[in-house]
Amino acid sequence: MIGRRGARVAIALLVTALAACSADTSPGASPGRRGDAGIGTRSRSSRIEPWLTRDATADPQTIAADDEGVVALGRRGDVIAYDSAGDMTWRLDAGPDTTTTRDPIALGEEIVLVLVHDTVAGTGVRALDRADGRVRWEVASPDPRAAAVGRSPGGPVVVAVVGGSGALSLLDAADGSTRALVPLGFEDLSFDPSVEIDGGVIVVSWLHDGISELRAVDLATGTTSWTRSNALLSARPAIADGLVLVVENTRIERDVFEAAVRGLELASGAEAWSTPVAGPFVPTLRVAVSDDLAAFVDVRGRVTAIEPRTGSVRWVRATRRRQLEASPWIVRDVVAMTTYGTGLVAIAADDGRSVDNEVPGPVQTAMTIEDSTAAGGSLLLLVRRPAGEGEIWWLGPSDLPAGTESRPEEREGLPATLTLDSEEPSGATGISHPRITPGSR
Repeated sequence: MIGRRGARVAIALLVTALAACSADTSPGASPGRRGDAGIGTRSRSSRIEPWLTRDATADPQTIAADDEGVVALGRRGDVIAYDSAGDMTWRLDAGPDTTTTRDPIALGEEIVLVLVHDTVAGTGVRALDRADGRVRWEVASPDPRAAAVGRSPGGPVVVAVVGGSGALSLLDAADGSTRALVPLGFEDLSFDPSVEIDGGVIVVSWLHDGISELRAVDLATGTTSWTRSNALLSARPAIADGLVLVVENTRIERDVFEAAVRGLELASGAEAWSTPVAGPFVPTLRVAVSDDLAAFVDVRGRVTAIEPRTGSVRWVRATRRRQLEASPWIVRDVVAMTTYGTGLVAIAADDGRSVDNEVPGPVQTAMTIEDSTAAGGSLLLLVRRPAGEGEIWWLGPSDLPAGTESRPEEREGLPATLTLDSEEPSGATGISHPRITPGSR
C-alpha cells in the first residue's frame, strides 16, 4: 500500500500537468457558489462539533462504521470495536512485529474483515466475529488491497477482495472458501483500488498505467457485466439509487480543465445522465452519497453537490484549499470533509453555506486525522495525538445525533461535555490550535 505521505508525493507527480490548478478564489462563476468555507453567510445548520470521544488503538490506521457500531484498526493488527451507543464490545491486542495491516477494513452483518500482511506468514484476509472479535477464519490472499462484504439477492453473503496482483477473489463469508476468481488485467497498481457492493453487483475501480479503470461484476457468478476506462483519470466512484456515479476528467490542456459527472446504470453501465463540472480530479478523491445528495471535491478544492437521480447541480462551493486526497461525507444535513489529515471543512448540504466547526477546525495541527467515516447520523474521525495514541471522535450537527434521547454527558458512564482547553503550539506553522478534553463548559 502507498502510505499517506507517499500517496501525496505520488499524486503530485501524477498531476504535474495540473500545475496551473491553484486554489480557486474566483468569487462566484458557478451557480450556487459561495465564498470560502468557514467565511460568509451561515447556514441554518450552524455548527458541527464532537459529542463523544473514545479510545482507539495505538498507532491508529483506519476506521469503519455502520448503524450497528464502529471498528478501528491499528497498524499492527490491534482492533477495537464499539456499539452504536459508544460502548466498547471487544478489543484485540497487536500481533507480532512482523505483522502489519492495510486499510481499509470492511464490515459485514456478522464479520469484520482485516487485510493482513506478515513478513513471515505471508498475506491474507482475516474474518473476525462481529460480536466478540474471535477469528472465524483466515485465508491466504496475494497482496490484498481492498475488500467489501455483500449479499447477492436471495444468495449467501460474499466477501470481495481485490489483490495488488490483478485479481478479484470472491469468498464465502461463512468459511472463507473461494467461490470465484476474476482476473482484472493488471499486474501492479499506482494506488490502492476501491470496491463496493450494491444490489448484487461488485463495482471495482483502480488506476493502472495512468488509466482509470472501472468494472462491474456479478456477485453471485463472478461474471463481468460491464467495464469503463478513462485515460484522463477519474475520482473514485460511488453507488446511489441504482446508479454508479463517476466523475471523469474530459479535457486537460495547459490551463483548461474540464470534467463531467455521469450516472451509469448499475446493471448495464449505460449512461443515464451526464453533467459537465469543473476539474481536475485524481483517483484518491472520492464521491460521497446520501439518499438525495452526492458531493465531491476537485483538485482546486471546489466542492460540488448534485442530485444523484438527475445529475442537476445543487451548489458549488470554493473552499480555497487545494485537495489531492479528500474524503467527503454527508452527515444528515452537513457535507463534511477532512483536509490532508489536519483539519475539517463543513458545508450545509441544502444550500452550500458555511457550517461552523472549531474542533477540529479547517486547519488543525495539534493532532492528525488518520481516517474518517460516517454512520448513524454522525461523522467519525480516527485521530492520532502527538504521542501516537489514538482516539475516535463522534461529531454531529449541533442538535442531538439521530436516535439519541439525551446528550452524551447526561448518560451514565459517558464523558462530560467536550470543551476547548489550553491551546497547543502547532510546531512548524507557529499557529496555535485548541484540543478537546472532558470537562464542563
